[in-house]
Amino acid sequence: MALFEAVRNGSVESVQDILNEVEDWGDAAGACGVDLEDKDENGRTALHIAAEKNMSDIVGLLLESGASANPLDKAMKTPLYLAAEKNHSDVMQVLICGDFDPMASSQVHTFHLATERNDTAVMEELLVNLVDVDERGCALGDKGESGTALQVAARNGHVYALEMLLWHGANIDAATTPGGLTALYAAAQADHTHALTLLLKAGADVNKLSTAGQDALMMAVCNDNVCATKQLLQHGASTAHADY
Repeated sequence: MALFEAVRNGSVESVQDILNEVEDWGDAAGACGVDLEDKDENGRTALHIAAEKNMSDIVGLLLESGASANPLDKAMKTPLYLAAEKNHSDVMQVLICGDFDPMASSQVHTFHLATERNDTAVMEELLVNLVDVDERGCALGDKGESGTALQVAARNGHVYALEMLLWHGANIDAATTPGGLTALYAAAQADHTHALTLLLKAGADVNKLSTAGQDALMMAVCNDNVCATKQLLQHGASTAHADY
């Protein structure tokens, strides 16, 4: 496909010519044989390729022409994820300042995906390159299908990821909807004792209740997580809400 070839060759002029042709066709752009959302054998769009190859000019052109900023390849990675993997800060800024939506349409947040995979290098790149502190806080607080990034890290026992998120200002007691579950609740449920220790030492509310009236201790007990139960009791967990 002409667009893919032009992007892979890094030819800004060729890409611009192709995009001009697409614009000339308007609503009938598909008739010219170019679709900005076409994917290759790896499920990657032209934007994926440009982002991975550190072609910030081409990334900008594609976004200006209406390319989706958050397509997922077969590995469930967005262009932003690929740019972060390669430490392409300029490309990341173009994506973030362009049409980048922290919540991808598939509800797989780029940042949450990095957290889920314990890809701390990508996490750090994303944290460092987000536009400002307010946006950084917003990104950490967004709630996708996996919950907050902090909860994702806790649920998977990713201690270093937890430390990184807390250092960057993540809300330790942020609850997800609809259950109102916190990172501490997630760590207790999965019996990740190191994650529990970190969260408790960092000041997590040991007795915070979910919308169903459950706390981390109840979840640990109900899942027969003996170590987590002992830890929570040692840190002042109340048995007043027990229903077990």
